[in-house]
Amino acid sequence: MKVTDAFAQTTSGGTNALGLDVLDEAFLSGDSFIMTFDQTIHALGLFVIGSPGDVLAGDFALSTGAGSVFNVDTPDRTVADGGEAFFLGLVATDASLGFTSAMLESFDPQGVGLFVFNVDDITTALVPEPGTLVLLGTGLGVVFWWRRRAGQS
Repeated sequence: MKVTDAFAQTTSGGTNALGLDVLDEAFLSGDSFIMTFDQTIHALGLFVIGSPGDVLAGDFALSTGAGSVFNVDTPDRTVADGGEAFFLGLVATDASLGFTSAMLESFDPQGVGLFVFNVDDITTALVPEPGTLVLLGTGLGVVFWWRRRAGQS
């Protein structure tokens, strides 16, 4: 895989999208890849972009330890060259369900043939650990107590 500017189809208007380092640089139906993260994340989102009318409901799945999600049949947006962008996103609602890897798979469940796609705007998010929040709260409490006590003197 590589970040490439070979695609006119990007959701953010930038020139970079995720593609392959092979001849045509596009992913094909049936391709999949695994993303690994150096720390536990709690949310992941990305756009999958295909040619108009090529992508049908259930052609893509994003899977993590927090669950799986499939694309719907209606694109979330249309990009400048007419390509259709489908957003896939997962959020771990329980802090213990964070994940360090995710897999994007493409299928052809309707058996209509080969389609090409690229991936754009991969976004992740962290949720602070509970210990961090307790430490922050304790620090704010001490500052509040100290200011209040200084005001009484």
